[in-house]
Amino acid sequence: MTATAEALLIGLSEAAATVAVDLTADGRITVAAACGTRATVLRRTFDGAPDTSFGERGTVFTAPADAGFTTLAPTGLAVGADGAPTVIATADDQVAVLRYTPDSALDPSFADRGIALAAPGADPSPVDVALTAAGGVVVAVNITVDGKPRIAVLRFTPAGAPDPAFGDRGIAFVELNEDAQAVAIDLHGDGAVVLAGTATRTTAAQPELLLAQFTPGGDPDPAFGSGGVALHQPAGTLATGLAMSLDGGRNIVLAGTSKDRFLAARYTSTGEPDPSFGDRGAATGVLLTDAAATTVGVRADGSAVVAGTTGSGWAAVRFTPDGSPDTGFGNRGAAVGSFTGGTGTAADQVAGIVLSAAGDIVIAGTATDRIALVSLTANGAPSPVFGRSGHRRPLQPGCREQG
Repeated sequence: MTATAEALLIGLSEAAATVAVDLTADGRITVAAACGTRATVLRRTFDGAPDTSFGERGTVFTAPADAGFTTLAPTGLAVGADGAPTVIATADDQVAVLRYTPDSALDPSFADRGIALAAPGADPSPVDVALTAAGGVVVAVNITVDGKPRIAVLRFTPAGAPDPAFGDRGIAFVELNEDAQAVAIDLHGDGAVVLAGTATRTTAAQPELLLAQFTPGGDPDPAFGSGGVALHQPAGTLATGLAMSLDGGRNIVLAGTSKDRFLAARYTSTGEPDPSFGDRGAATGVLLTDAAATTVGVRADGSAVVAGTTGSGWAAVRFTPDGSPDTGFGNRGAAVGSFTGGTGTAADQVAGIVLSAAGDIVIAGTATDRIALVSLTANGAPSPVFGRSGHRRPLQPGCREQG
């Protein structure tokens, strides 16, 4: 059950780790990564070649000193309709939002020379970012308030200012007495914010799944859960292997792991398990070895692709719109391989997945300090063109691409 997809490995002169991946409207692959102490954005064409219209041979680096910080740790990425990347990061105990132009320069029209800052609470840790249709930026942030973990949602205007039309001067909080941690954020078409994470009660044996929804104005959505928050005891270990994507019907699709099987769970627009999906809202795929799901994408037809790692490297499993394992995908429902082309290694990590309009799949991750990309066709077969362009560059001084 092993796919033969060849991974594109991108070595940099310092240790690199992929944090997120997204697509431009025309299908170019954009990756956010950490290269040593630098925030890095790479862009590749559909066949894996460097996009020479972006940065220096498809790559741009932002050092902490370049942005006026001591530390700069990227944690998320979203690409706008115009192809402009937005990267979120922790910068000197603040939340930093870096907006680049479509050709890689920090955007001088956004906030202060392309960087917006916020300090919504102690120990801020931004975890995910989404863009509004108008170009605003929405960020999920884990913070500490009075010694307790809380979740804040920030919205910035397209110009990078706190959005006065959202919450209290651009910030809203998940109102919950329990300790809470965010993992993922996404937006419905009308601008409503959906957040997934975990909540921990002293009386609970394990963390509960937390779903929260805010209106486009930043108020808790009264039609969702109880006061905008829904708590569920997850199947398997969904809460600890959590990833989220939205489908076109306002359903929420989550990914997780259950006893060495990738798991998908679907919740309705009111925050309840969807009885039309799988077994009471949850479905599991084929048996894998040491499975750990980390990301999920939803196709236009409602089918979901869950990806993560196994004992042999990376894996992807597809579920039909009703939650059945899709046996027409890969080999009996799963595509499995190794970034390094061997039997796999614990150093292989999967950070994200993106699906093209045609259903093609790109899995992004890290393989022993190198950025790794794998491309599959819509049916889970190796892409016949990806990574075969032969583009390799010599190592340059500083944090530059090796291959």
